[in-house]
Amino acid sequence: MKPELTFRRSLRLISERWWLLLLGGVLFAALAFFVAGQRKAHYVATTDLSISDVATAPRTDGPGYQLVPNNPKFYGDWSPDDFVNPVAAAAASRQLRGSPSGNQLVANLTMKPLTTSSVRLVYAGGSNPAETIAVLKAYTTVLLQLRGIREATAILGQSNQLSKVTPQTPRLVANEAALRKSADQLKGGGNFTSTFAPVQRVAAGGPPTILAVVGGFLAGVAFFALVALIMGRLDNRVRRPEDIEVVGVPVVDIHSGVDQASVQLLRSELELAGMGTRLAVIAVTRATRSEGASGLALALARTFAGVGTATILVSADLRGRAMREQEGLSALLDGTATSMPLIGLEENLMWLPEGTSNALPETLFSAPRVERIVRDLRDVAGVVVIDTPAVLEDSETLPLIACSDIVLLTVRPGATSWNPLGSAVSLIQRVAKRPLHICYDRAPAGSSVPAAAELRPGLAERVHQVIEVPAS
Repeated sequence: MKPELTFRRSLRLISERWWLLLLGGVLFAALAFFVAGQRKAHYVATTDLSISDVATAPRTDGPGYQLVPNNPKFYGDWSPDDFVNPVAAAAASRQLRGSPSGNQLVANLTMKPLTTSSVRLVYAGGSNPAETIAVLKAYTTVLLQLRGIREATAILGQSNQLSKVTPQTPRLVANEAALRKSADQLKGGGNFTSTFAPVQRVAAGGPPTILAVVGGFLAGVAFFALVALIMGRLDNRVRRPEDIEVVGVPVVDIHSGVDQASVQLLRSELELAGMGTRLAVIAVTRATRSEGASGLALALARTFAGVGTATILVSADLRGRAMREQEGLSALLDGTATSMPLIGLEENLMWLPEGTSNALPETLFSAPRVERIVRDLRDVAGVVVIDTPAVLEDSETLPLIACSDIVLLTVRPGATSWNPLGSAVSLIQRVAKRPLHICYDRAPAGSSVPAAAELRPGLAERVHQVIEVPAS
């Protein structure tokens, strides 16, 4: 029963929540302005490291070890992990009193191979030139120290092995001393050098602030338009008469409480359909008990009476309100009434109230009883308006609808749900098989016969609208 999501209906769902789009645009624009304000220029420091790695290898002219170059054969074989080192970064961060942290230093550090004997380190996380160069120098110092200690440790290992060789010849002793001297040189910096280039300033990236704000506003509007569309689709209640689409069933937009012109127009439509001449009984019903239809029933009955048609208003909802003390419909149904207990309300308008009865409503409304009573009412008045119970919740509604000539199904904005409305329409068309009008009534759902009879002055009338879905 819920209408399909067409492009036009989507635009209406979004436009109804225009305030949400505006709010989303302002929020996103403010966020974009804040983010743009946080962008700042940063500085980049660069150093080129000259690396002469060495390792030990067995001597070819006798026992012992000699130092040989250990740089990679191709410059692309340098390992980035050797130069972007979390251990060295953590040690440098401690020397710099924790600013930046080791993780921040590693995140802003990159390594680029230059030759088989040199690499370039770039640090791009400084907020000023002095800080940037200080961070890179501290990191480079620690990195080269760790690299020298690693190589010195390997050389000392080989030297220790020579000290265990027996017999200790003068040549082995000299070889061992030479290895230890080389290891000491590596611990002090060894064959590693560094040169630092001037610090460069890099402007803040991203679009200008004004473009960021405009883009943020448009993004917020687009995002919250989607939110508004989803909210509209998740709303399971009828909000507009033009959304009700039942093939072959007219949808009438009225306000039974204050807009008498709309009720008069409905009365004219019903008269043109034969009401008051060959047709006489109108059933005013609703899908569920919470919606209310008594106000429309009374307003319609008064309009027929106002043009001189003898009209009877029947209050057949024995569940919806407190039972009347006087005799009424219930007395006719249980057979205790000897005559038609009608009450005059206005000129040409009589009222058959609910009455009192100890029997349950579902035991009173049998099809033969209802048909007999309605036939007697047809003999008394030209138009009979029956305020019936709810179609989906009260079993006594169907006999009343079956004896009627036209059915008006009341829909309340914000109170009627789509699924019950579709079920009620299907049930009426399948079981009662009576001409059906859907009345989108804007009056308060709780209006009853006594309350609706009060005048409501000072309220402007609206333009009546009738929307019909052509049969296809």
